[in-house]
Amino acid sequence: MRNSEFIFWVLGIFLMQFFLAEVMSINAIRPDFIMILVLYIGVMHGRYFGVLAGFFAGLLVDFAGVGSYFGLTSLTCSVTGYLAGYLHGRYQRWVPMYFHLGWVSIVLVHFLIFSFVRFHYTFETNPGIFFLNWAYSFSYSLGFLAVLQFMIPFAKMSDAES
Repeated sequence: MRNSEFIFWVLGIFLMQFFLAEVMSINAIRPDFIMILVLYIGVMHGRYFGVLAGFFAGLLVDFAGVGSYFGLTSLTCSVTGYLAGYLHGRYQRWVPMYFHLGWVSIVLVHFLIFSFVRFHYTFETNPGIFFLNWAYSFSYSLGFLAVLQFMIPFAKMSDAES
C-alpha cells in the first residue's frame, strides 16, 4: 500500500467515523470504524505500522472531538495496532480458528480498555451495567467487522502481503 492510498483510507474512515458514527449510535454506543482500520493495518503490515496507524488515527479522532476523553482513542488504537501486529503473517501458519479468536480477542481487549476508562464510574457503582455497556460496544463494532470479513477477509489480506 502506497502512502497516498494509506492517507486516503485513514481520512475516508475518519470521515465515516466523524459523520456516520453519531447517526448510527444506539444509547451512546457507537461503532468504532477507526479500530477496524487499525486492526486491518496491524494484520497486514505488522506491529510497527499498526502502532503508528493506531496512534495517529486515534490522535486525529481525539483532536476532532469525536472521542469522549482526549488520548483515549490514541491509547486504545495503539494497543489494538500492536496486538494485531502479532497476527501479521500468521494466518497460513495457524489453525484458522485460533487466528480468528486472536483478532476477536484483540477487539475485546480494545473495548475493555475503552469502556473501563469511559464508564469507570459505572464500573464502581453498578458492574452489571458496565459489563452490558462493554458487551454492547464490543458486539456493535464486531458486527461491522464480521460483515467486513465477508467482503475483505483477513486471509485475502494475508495472501496479498505475503
